[in-house]
Amino acid sequence: MRVLQPWWMAIYSFMAIVLFSLLPPSVYSFYTKERDIMYLNEKFYVFALACTLVFCLISLISARLTSVLPGFRIIRPYRVFYFLSILNVGLSLVKIAYIQISFGLGQIFSSYFGNTAGYTVKDELNEVIAGGKIGWIGDATLGAMCGILWIYFYLLRRRKTDTTILLFNILLFTISAFLSLARDSLTTLVIVGFIVYLSSIDGNSLKRLYKSVRAILLSLIVVTSLFYVIDSARNKTSGQNEFIAQLIGYFPASVNRGAAVVGGQLVYPNNNSGYYSTQFIWDLPLMSRLLALPENARQVGLDIPLTPGENWKEQFAHVRSYGFNQRYIWATIYGFTFNDFKWGSIIYFGLYGVIIGLLYSSYRKNSIFGTFLYPFGLATIVKWVSVSAFSQRVTLIILALVFLTLCIDRIKLTRKVYDEKSFSAGL
Repeated sequence: MRVLQPWWMAIYSFMAIVLFSLLPPSVYSFYTKERDIMYLNEKFYVFALACTLVFCLISLISARLTSVLPGFRIIRPYRVFYFLSILNVGLSLVKIAYIQISFGLGQIFSSYFGNTAGYTVKDELNEVIAGGKIGWIGDATLGAMCGILWIYFYLLRRRKTDTTILLFNILLFTISAFLSLARDSLTTLVIVGFIVYLSSIDGNSLKRLYKSVRAILLSLIVVTSLFYVIDSARNKTSGQNEFIAQLIGYFPASVNRGAAVVGGQLVYPNNNSGYYSTQFIWDLPLMSRLLALPENARQVGLDIPLTPGENWKEQFAHVRSYGFNQRYIWATIYGFTFNDFKWGSIIYFGLYGVIIGLLYSSYRKNSIFGTFLYPFGLATIVKWVSVSAFSQRVTLIILALVFLTLCIDRIKLTRKVYDEKSFSAGL
């Protein structure tokens, strides 16, 4: 199995961010209507390079040291495949039904056809999903899809039935994401699928190169299309200039904000609290509210928002107050970690590297932990240009799903109740 290595992926992401920063300032300002901070910004380059090199070194060491640890392979792949499929389908249907009952699908469809202000719809939809305590469903279904994709490409015979189940899961997951006006989960799934597929390619070098290039081009086309369609629904935009503005707004503009944060020309809400690098703690379903974690953190002096939605809304206001285009709030992983820890962010990247290195060695052993979490972990590195994705609650939700799946896989049923070989052969 050819596995993409995290240290190389980190270097590629850093290089992409540097290339975005070299966009001519006149072109950047024309499309984004804001000043250019990132162009040849030496302080930002030094900070980002230091964090990247620490991540690469530590992840490499971690991978070598943890390669001797035992793995937990999936014993009953069809049982796990069907379990994850049922989980994804069930949760997706619950989310769709809840959105329809609480919000109605008419406004969402109207925003896609340009008849409704998409930002208003997105804001109201966030309130419905977060207020209804079902925001975790999208994260859980993403985790289920990570497992489904890997099992399909590596452990199944890829019969027609298996392919049909896979495609149905992808379709339902996509519908659920579109109805949420959420591009993040969709783009993450595309990246995860791309990573799993590349690892599964065999044959001679020329064949692998051809399939790899084809997969890269297809992934870029799909991700770009998703950004365009969903952002058009949010902002009622159309036309070539708007399309270019979207691409610049979501990638070079993120680097511009990251450079502004490192240079002290932009401060995000909840500054110096560590919030963006530990968001999984404050946004953990059920436990965060039951234990009143944000309230307790405030009592000890940490500026933690009471809800993720509160922080999200304030980000737009802060970006606007510092003279930047409020439509775009990403600041790259470097900007958000600097907002949390300043130069202490290097420690965060070191811990990040330890975990990714462990997942890399786990994935190479076909362990269930690496199966679910390593492709997702690599996807978070690809998304360094946006946010600190690995620090969000989705990581812990996928980890919880791994433990649940491990239990399902290890449960021993009597032959009368379940026979893996005969059951899978009969479908």
